Amino acid sequence: MNELNFMNKFIRKIPDFVCDRPLRIGVVGYSDDAKVDEFLKSRVWTRNNLSWTISNVQRELQYTHGRCDQYELVSGLTNTGVPAIAYDFVTHGSVNKETFIKTVGFACSKAKDFPQFPVDEKHIIGTEWGDESEAFLAYIDALIRIGNGKQSIRECEMFKRLYPDKPIQELHDSIIAQWTAA
Repeated sequence: MNELNFMNKFIRKIPDFVCDRPLRIGVVGYSDDAKVDEFLKSRVWTRNNLSWTISNVQRELQYTHGRCDQYELVSGLTNTGVPAIAYDFVTHGSVNKETFIKTVGFACSKAKDFPQFPVDEKHIIGTEWGDESEAFLAYIDALIRIGNGKQSIRECEMFKRLYPDKPIQELHDSIIAQWTAA
């Protein structure tokens, strides 16, 4: 076996087929601006890492779903903390506006007491924070966690358990501290 054939065994290729629907990327993290980690207070830092992470997740999704040109960003409904940063990134950031064609927000009825991002599609499920988690996780094709937060951590663990073949990226304090120390 020549060297090129040997290396090709380890290089994954995106299938030739095209996915039949927009792929849904979920983003979770603190929704309370007062609790957003120190590293997340810098929107420049967050935007750069969110861009890199979304690109990785898009590539990972294409290995299983085929080539895809359109995505939905799915997060909490409140326009605070990490969800606000993610929604702002895909609606006003450097992302191709034709790539992210839709924003979707999931929350419980308590979200009515907080500022809400004007998403394209809204899902209100239950009366307590976390009641919407199961429906949110079933809706998405991949998950990105930025920072910490009890509900975010719980949703990541649930996502890993329920959907072990779906991509997940976690950017939290210990990982961020390693990156910034270098």
